[in-house]
Amino acid sequence: MRVEYTVTVHEPARAALFTRLFGSATVGVCSRFPSAVTVPELGAVLAYRLNLALIGPAARARLVDHLAARFGHDAEFVDRQLDAMGVPIIAEGCTVSRIEGWKVAGSPDGGHPGREVLSGGTL
Repeated sequence: MRVEYTVTVHEPARAALFTRLFGSATVGVCSRFPSAVTVPELGAVLAYRLNLALIGPAARARLVDHLAARFGHDAEFVDRQLDAMGVPIIAEGCTVSRIEGWKVAGSPDGGHPGREVLSGGTL
């Protein structure tokens, strides 16, 4: 069974940005465990990694345009670097959840994915 993890951003300004970029304040991440990263404005912080394989081409284009404008690079450069560099999601103010693969038809919940909240609030 495939297990995926999502992060929901709760801080209003960041949630609005995620909703604009991805259509939701909840996005897929590569692991339930955050790792230490260095962010220019904040220094060392814990962050999840956005699962780029789970966003569609339109969301990727919006993300590339946003990052290019924010960091002053051209969109082609950002797009080339995205997979290699990854996209950190600062863990503070987020909840990580586990999504299990689709359950067998006829299961008590009607075959919908299972969801288990693993942690919440500020990490």
